[in-house]
Parts: sequence; structure tokens; C-alpha cells
Amino acid sequence: MPDRADAVAGALVGEVASVGEVASVGEIGPVGEAAAGDSVSAGVRFADPVGFGPASAQPTSTAQQIRLSTDRRSSRTAAPYRAPAGYRSSVRLMTYNVHRWRDDRAALATVIRACSPDLAMIQEAPTWWGTRRRRLAFAREVGLHYIAGRGRSGAFVKDPGRWEFRTRWIRRPLIRRGRKHRTLQVLNGAVAARTTVDRRTLTVIGCHLGLHNQGRIGELNQVLELAPLSGPYLVVGDINERLGGPVWKLAADTGLIDQHAAAERARPTFPAAAPQHRIDVVWATPDVSSVPVDLTALGLSPELIGRASDHVPVVVDLTLTATTG
Repeated sequence: MPDRADAVAGALVGEVASVGEVASVGEIGPVGEAAAGDSVSAGVRFADPVGFGPASAQPTSTAQQIRLSTDRRSSRTAAPYRAPAGYRSSVRLMTYNVHRWRDDRAALATVIRACSPDLAMIQEAPTWWGTRRRRLAFAREVGLHYIAGRGRSGAFVKDPGRWEFRTRWIRRPLIRRGRKHRTLQVLNGAVAARTTVDRRTLTVIGCHLGLHNQGRIGELNQVLELAPLSGPYLVVGDINERLGGPVWKLAADTGLIDQHAAAERARPTFPAAAPQHRIDVVWATPDVSSVPVDLTALGLSPELIGRASDHVPVVVDLTLTATTG
């Protein structure tokens, strides 16, 4: 769940990286750095950039917003893309809200190391002063590379030479009205990562949706702008919504499948100390097959996971199914 402390700072962090390094926060500069909305890995940019222009007017109904998502994706123009070289048949993916690693940092590091992901999509990565230094240091601590981030969303990878990245800002309603309080919401970010699996291009999009009930639909529409025109992709992250809500419906109408429900291994992820709600998801197109990883089989006890963060990590092993047609 979003943390209110230093919330404004979270909106100011927009980072890009070359291999093993991250650009200075908020800067646009030489090789290894990029303009707002872009990120690079190993000095290579995406071949089919998505335009990040001014926000258009938000639709007024759920149906309109669902149609907008489809219209936005169908209106983009495909461009040639060659994924990074190298062959592999599977990817271990982790999505994890780390609560700014302000709980038990040693326990958090133990959890991530035990899961040994090829790609870790991180939500609530720490911001404010020392962002770059803190994220790089923690990535080294868990045996990964911090490659790109936008706001409080970031991506850690095991082999940076196999991935390309793009990031974008996600606009939110400024004010969330609760029963007793009004909460200020600020910009967050999303990160898209691409690699080659079975000689096909796979895209993984990590996001963290806000607390404004209707606003989440608009946020997911923006996240989906990072999706490819064709080919397998996933949307993963903390969506802050219980099963059956409007965001779940939008994902299903877009053609995304809830991987844990499909595998009949759906379990609550929040709060980690006594999980009751499943708000951390892995959604994928039908040509992606995933096997949920049993955290206890990795030697991770519920007590350790409860100390590491306020969310339970979600870990899956991904493969691609045969294409049809």
C-alpha cells in the first residue's frame, strides 16, 4: 500500500540506467541517461517508442475507459524491434512491494536472494535524498542490478545485457477522498522490460496503482500504453484493489489472464503478517504460461516474509506457449 511519508518526493524520481549504473535523479544528460519517459539498458533504446504527451481528458465511465484502452493500443504504429541476443527458455519473475525497505531490511534481502529472480519489478522503492545510491547498493546486496525506475517503481535484473527498458509517468487524481480524510496523491511510474524467450520477444510491465477507486482505471489505461501491439506480455504489480473490482474487469477485457487463478494457486498477499487480500497480481496474455513458485519450498517462512515488508512477494516461472493460427 502507498506510504504517505515523503509522497511528494516519490513523484520527482525519474531514473534511467546503463548497465549497472543509474542516471542522476531528474537529470537529462550524456550516454546512459535519457529524457523523461525513456530509459535505456546497455546503451540501447526501445525501437518502438511510445509517445508520452499531455494527458487527455479522462473518460467518465468504466465502459468508456475500457474502450479508450483498446483504442490507444490499436492506434499505435508497429516498428521493427530486435530483442537482446541470447537464448533462454524461461524467466523467473518477481513482483514485490518492498515498503521502501524500511521494515526488516536483512529479512527483505534474504527473501529476494532466495527467490533469485531474473527480473524483479519493485514497488515502493525508496525515494528522496540518496535514491540512486540506496537503490544501487541494495541491488548489489541481493545480487542483482538496478537498471531503471520511475517514481517509486523500479526494475532489478540478474543479467542486464538481456533486457531493454522503457519507463513512463503515471498520472493520478490529485485528491483521494476517504471516509475521514483526504489524501494527496502524486505521480507514480511504470517500467516495461523486454527480453527474448524461446526466440520470441516477451514484455513485462511493472506498476503500482493508487488508492483512488475510479482513478485506478485511468492509471491502468496509461500502463497499458507500454504494451506491445502484438506478442506476449504481462502486467504485474500492486494494484490496490480486491478481486472483482473495475481494474480486474479492465484487465480481463483487455485479454489478460490472472495467472494465479488459472493455476488454482491464488493466495492473499496483503498484509504480509496476516494476509487477507490479493492485491499483488500477475496478469498475462494467453501465450504466456506461468508456474507460481512456492515460497515455503525456497525456505521462506511466513514469519520471515511478514518481517521483510507489508506485502508478500509474488514469484512465477514464465515460459511461452506455442503460437497458433
